[in-house]
Amino acid sequence: DRFLRHMSGRSGQGAQTSPRGLASCTVWLCLVLLQRIQSIRMSAGRHMATIAGRYEITDKLGQGGMGVVFRAYDPPPLDREVAVKTLHEFADPLALELFYKECSALKSISHPNIVEIFDIGEFDDGGHRKPFFVMPLLPGQTLDELIKRASHRLTIDRVVEIFAQTCRG
Repeated sequence: DRFLRHMSGRSGQGAQTSPRGLASCTVWLCLVLLQRIQSIRMSAGRHMATIAGRYEITDKLGQGGMGVVFRAYDPPPLDREVAVKTLHEFADPLALELFYKECSALKSISHPNIVEIFDIGEFDDGGHRKPFFVMPLLPGQTLDELIKRASHRLTIDRVVEIFAQTCRG
């Protein structure tokens, strides 16, 4: 009853709820339940989505200005955890060009400090084709996690060390 009063914008006891208010409550409740079910499925080891009919997305690892990286499972016969990178939006031709240049650069380099590309392709996302590439899932933490978990600001020496590691590949 308190929830219905809140959703209908009334705070008094015994407030009547309009059909429109009930519809809003129903939609909101359905959304909450769907989110909860998805959360339960994720925690039970089931997967959110599949990219290219193969890579089962299990978590979002991070995102930047151009794309997003997901943790995914590559089922047998390979049976491994991977990272899948895709674009936020497919509409921007410049972002698409940069994405494919990144793929091209990564697949043409073989170095212990440069990530390998396992697969490149496109998948259907709500009627739009979106590019993706698949890389090994590397252990460790992101720079963002490192900064957030630091008990104090990073020292100049630590920042220089991180940049040197980045420059080495």
